[in-house]
Amino acid sequence: IAPDQFRGFMGDLRGCVIGRSLAKRYGWDIGDRVFLESIAPLYRKASGPFEFVVRGFIDRHPDHPDAENDLMLFHIKYLEEALVVEALLLGAVGGGLGVLSAHGLLTIVNDVTSQARFGITEIVLRPTTAWTGFGFAVLLGLISGFVPAWGAYRPNVTAMLRPV
Repeated sequence: IAPDQFRGFMGDLRGCVIGRSLAKRYGWDIGDRVFLESIAPLYRKASGPFEFVVRGFIDRHPDHPDAENDLMLFHIKYLEEALVVEALLLGAVGGGLGVLSAHGLLTIVNDVTSQARFGITEIVLRPTTAWTGFGFAVLLGLISGFVPAWGAYRPNVTAMLRPV
């Protein structure tokens, strides 16, 4: 990798470096956007594919001209952050919908019980209760995103020892 390309890669979380033969096959150049979608459920994003920016090319070493060069390297942190941010967003949306649904349901229950004269007093969704429910939903979303991100971060010992 050329030094300037390596600096560009290291300075861009969405940056990637690609083997020159792979780049040639798909016609990719520096600055092109590459979109990848995972088939593994753990790494899928509901918001669409991962977007990478080509920051450099990997050339074969002269001593190993037959070495495999169809590869793409990217920052694992991008994958982890995408998982956590998406889970946090889903938790916030779910919590917001839950609070709105509870408020709407309580409004309907209060209208029905006041007309039927069951003697039930009005049921109120207090702001502290709504915020607590929303907070738990966001926390649950954060935890549900952090666990897979942590699993993705931990190195796979078998894969690390395979070259040895």
